[in-house]
Parts: sequence; structure tokens; C-alpha cells
Amino acid sequence: MSCWMSAGMLSDIASISIPEMAAALMKVIPEGWDTRRAESYFDRVGRAGEAARTNASPTVRTPHYCSGCPHNTSTKVPEGSLALAGIGCHVMATSIYPDMNKLTTHMGGQGAPWIGQAAFSELPHVFQNLGEGTYFHSGSMAIRQAIAAGINITYKILYNDAVAMTGGQPVDGPISVSAIAQTCRAEGVDRIALVSDDIAKFNRADFPQGTSFNPREDLDAVQRVLRDVRGVSVLIYEQTCATEKRRRRKRGTMPDPKRFAYINPLVCEGCGDCSVESNCLSIEPLDTEFGRKN
Repeated sequence: MSCWMSAGMLSDIASISIPEMAAALMKVIPEGWDTRRAESYFDRVGRAGEAARTNASPTVRTPHYCSGCPHNTSTKVPEGSLALAGIGCHVMATSIYPDMNKLTTHMGGQGAPWIGQAAFSELPHVFQNLGEGTYFHSGSMAIRQAIAAGINITYKILYNDAVAMTGGQPVDGPISVSAIAQTCRAEGVDRIALVSDDIAKFNRADFPQGTSFNPREDLDAVQRVLRDVRGVSVLIYEQTCATEKRRRRKRGTMPDPKRFAYINPLVCEGCGDCSVESNCLSIEPLDTEFGRKN
């Protein structure tokens, strides 16, 4: 059997290919069988695979959030804290903010890795990112099991009003910000916080008693409070998906913003702090006669 099979046919993404299955079968075929056709097949597949690897482009495009995406802000955590990922756009934060976001898990298992780790970690608390679509699908069960386990964790439920990961489809099922808060309280979550880029649009009477309401700029302060809460707490971060906003504005179903951010190149000192704070792809370097600006 060709020597390349042992290395070239191993997958690093846990999938099983036809050549891998064929190679496994070859190991149990009794001696004396005519394996010339199989050897020819392995050689052909091996040469094709080697050619594909040789011709692969060295350019790597790292996945990133859209300009204006709420994940640019919502996935940040206070210094010294750690957030866990799962199914959703927030999984990209593990590469964008690797020091703040670790691990990932299947849909409905958000927070489960921390159940096993908490007793053996010096870290007293973690945040767990969770989208509202995943919450409606099976994420509510994840919160329930975290409550049963008695771990210290804050679920950061991003309500962006879209299934952004697959193109911005509507979320399946009847779901709202207040409904998420009410069901979390019904499951036994005592501390619930709502953060929004437009906090004034919410009627506080629709939410469980004791829910706190804060504008987006208070996110870091709210998280610092919640990480000291014992048990399970919930932070609902509400901000519409940026791509969905653009669609709705084109269709006339959402008004254009009255204020826009603008960087004056004559005032800009080129420090790059705007890119660090916003994590926005639309901020690009600009070479001027006075030096590089943003």
C-alpha cells in the first residue's frame, strides 16, 4: 500500500472520506486477494490530493464580523474574564478575541464544558455567548442544566433579530426580548440585565421584576457586576444585525440613523484606537501628506 496513505489521508476536521474508508478496508482484506485495482486507486487519489495541496493559495482570509455587527461589541468581556462560544456568529470571536473567548460546543450544550471545568479551575466565573435563535432552539435547556449544576456563569444572549450566521433569515418561532427575560426568570434565573443601543424603546412593565436596563455604553460595567453574581445570571444584549438593518433601510422599513460616525483625517492622529474599540472593518488606513490616518 502506498506510503502516503498514513499521512495524506488523515483528516483534521473529523470527517471520513471515501479513501479513508477504503484504506481501513484494505487493512482487513485477507492476503492473496488481487489488490492491484485498489493500489491504483490509492495512487491516483494520492497524486490528486498532493497536487491540490501544492496548488493551494497561500492567501488566508480570516472570518470577521460585518461592519456595524453587534458582535463587535457584545463578545467583549471585562479584563480578567473569559467567554465561551457555541453555535452562532459569536464563534468567530474565538479567533478575533482569542484572549477573551475560548472553546465552543454544540447547539444546546452552551455552558456544559464549564460544568466539568468549574470545580478544577481557579477562575470563579465565565460568560457564555448565546444567540436568540439558538436560545429558542435548545439554548434554554442549556441554561436549565447550568442552574441545576449550580455553576457561576452569565449567559450573554444576543438578540439581533436575525439568523445572521446563515444570511439573516427571520428567527423561527415567536420570540422577543421580553419573552426571553420572562422564560429565564421562570427557569429560576434571579439576576437579569438588558443592554441595548436603544434602551428607551422597551416597556419595563413587560419584564420580570428586578431586571436592570442599561444603554450599550454601559456593557462593560454591567458585566463586571454580573460576574460577581453567584449562580446563573443572564445578560440580554439587543442590537439588530447590521446586514439586516441595511436590508430594511433599503426597503423603507427602518429609518436611516440621524447621526453618523466620521473620522476627520486632519484631526486623526493615526493611533488606531478607533479600530481597537470598534473592531470595525470599515475603518481603513489612509496615507496623507501629514502621515498615515484612519
